[in-house]
Amino acid sequence: MTRSIAVALALAGAAGAMPAHAASLLGQTFDYCTNSLYEGSVTLDPAACSTAGVFTQGTATVADPLVEVNLVGVGTRTVNFGGNTITITYASVTSPSDDLFVFTGFTGITGLTLASADPLGITSVFNATSIGLQITNPLEDGVVVFNVASANGAVPEPASWAMMLLGFGAVGSAMRAAKRRQALA
Repeated sequence: MTRSIAVALALAGAAGAMPAHAASLLGQTFDYCTNSLYEGSVTLDPAACSTAGVFTQGTATVADPLVEVNLVGVGTRTVNFGGNTITITYASVTSPSDDLFVFTGFTGITGLTLASADPLGITSVFNATSIGLQITNPLEDGVVVFNVASANGAVPEPASWAMMLLGFGAVGSAMRAAKRRQALA
């Protein structure tokens, strides 16, 4: 009996130890807007993008491996979205004004943390559905990476569900067998 219970507990523990997929932005569709002549503080309001003459807007979907949003202007200024990262790349930029990126329409964002050095002087804000990035030092070349935490995608894999059900079944069988042995004794 003790052996059956030990096996059942081991199976149940293995089911709980199975990794679920990391939270991800993959598959989410979002709206974006950019402004390369921005004056003000970082915001989540897309209307702030159209306050100056140089802005872009559109809709994109975070695909595997990346989706890229470009900022209109001289040089390369891009924001790449991966499954749970945002990478900002600046090269050969000659604009002395701040740049603003506003991304809206996500679901389940729970965190935005800097994961690299920040030569671009990025100020960031976020809520469950939006991310705002203001580049305050656009004259520098550099790459900045943010990690995005999301409540989405935290569903266990089918193998995890199967192991959990097997564990519950084994525990139930062990308890039933123990009950029968007590009745016979």
